[in-house]
Amino acid sequence: MNQNLHYEVIGKPVRGTMICFPGNKKTRPHGLIKQIQDAFSAQWRVVICTDLGVETDETEYSLYDAATDFVTQIERETPGIGVVLLGINRGARIALKVAQRVPQIVNGAAVIGRLIEKPGVIKKLVKKMPTDLPQLWVPSLADGGTFEKVQEFLNLACPEFPAANPWIDPALAEMLKVNVPNLNPTVQEQRENGERLHPPFPMPQGFTVRNLTVNVANPQVPEALGEIPTRVIVRESIGANASDATDRVLDGSANTVPQAVLFLIHGGGYVAGAARFEDDRALDMMQDFHAFLGVEHPELHLTKFDNPEISVVIPDYRLAPEFPHPIGREDTLSSLRWVFAQYPEVPVLIYGDSAGSGMAYQVLSQLSHAELARIAGVIALEPCLDPQLATVSSFNYAWGPTWNRGVAAAAWDYYRQGNAPVYEIYPPIGGELDPAFPPVLVIVNPADTLRDEGTAWAYRLMDAGVKVQLVTIPGTYHGSLAGVGTKTWELVKRAMRPFVAECLAEFKFLG
Repeated sequence: MNQNLHYEVIGKPVRGTMICFPGNKKTRPHGLIKQIQDAFSAQWRVVICTDLGVETDETEYSLYDAATDFVTQIERETPGIGVVLLGINRGARIALKVAQRVPQIVNGAAVIGRLIEKPGVIKKLVKKMPTDLPQLWVPSLADGGTFEKVQEFLNLACPEFPAANPWIDPALAEMLKVNVPNLNPTVQEQRENGERLHPPFPMPQGFTVRNLTVNVANPQVPEALGEIPTRVIVRESIGANASDATDRVLDGSANTVPQAVLFLIHGGGYVAGAARFEDDRALDMMQDFHAFLGVEHPELHLTKFDNPEISVVIPDYRLAPEFPHPIGREDTLSSLRWVFAQYPEVPVLIYGDSAGSGMAYQVLSQLSHAELARIAGVIALEPCLDPQLATVSSFNYAWGPTWNRGVAAAAWDYYRQGNAPVYEIYPPIGGELDPAFPPVLVIVNPADTLRDEGTAWAYRLMDAGVKVQLVTIPGTYHGSLAGVGTKTWELVKRAMRPFVAECLAEFKFLG
């Protein structure tokens, strides 16, 4: 972009993005910029180009070249598909020239005034516009209710936010037709839906589940004091029999200890979900990782693990709104520290989905160097990280298909009761993280309100020296990654298997 160019940005893209060319400073009426901001910034992300940095249109790189480059750059980085243009006086001709050159990214063009030195030129330019491009011409800025006319025009020309139109995997699209999501569920409805979708899962022979209690004792957060239910799933071969398998693991008398503990943090937007909902997924990962780790993979330069056993621990952290931040984080942190104490020589893998991934990052940010060194790797599916909901995808997928912007905002409000600061929930990443920060696998959906906060987090981790793998599964939306038995889940496991094996192969216990 032209280094001499100047522009201002104000407002949120509730309806989309408006790019305004208000004319040059000499002919611009006093107070015009503020009038534009006041008229449109409540509904539009208003980008006002105050100076294109090009003196005339006679140079090789003309005024219109600069304007077109500016519009295309803004369109690439702004929410929504395409922009609307507003040109005033001398800026009217610029707006129309841009619309002629790149009509594919212009959703509407409104022009006000005419060029003094060339009477009628605006009318001629308007006639040359693509016939399917919504356009408005107001002859003079002095006309009564000028900006009201522009608002009326935009209401007709661009009645809805220009949302994305992604490709959805046909099988997943069919699932949306069968299970039409409630786009505005209450917390109670979310919890009831979770119970309906997750009936009790019969653990097959050879595996056992124990519900244990972790005592929380954190004098820094008195309201988090209590007993935290924690679910442990182990293979019976580790113990003597089904009845004492977990006891033998937990008291250290088992025949073998697992190769790793998978610390699984459930999702649910911090307001719903439960540890037992993860039983089928936990079992599938235990079996899948066992099979993968138990054989050699020369094509990946991975050797066989003599002990491929994985045990799973799932904290049943308390949920908002009854228990807002930091209680859920402290519950999860206490369960993880219990794992460190219970399995003192076993590497830990953290797995989270959606809010579970966000909770994982919150917990990781609380760990000491020695504690981080106990984590072999982190798997973060469709991470729910940032309460600010300021990314492009948070607007482009404001209506879902499933987890939408409104539900996300409400969930964050419940979790942040008392206005917990964002920097505590989504800690900023500086130039370098603790060198013990573990490798991270981030998997995002293309059609997801949360997509861009997941990718931004991954890139910031990369820049801070963390070993990161970022994966996108084509055609997926929020909540579609982890359905056991689906093609999508198989693709997710295809990414997880070598990541888990490599993390465990490279893990060095520091003691």
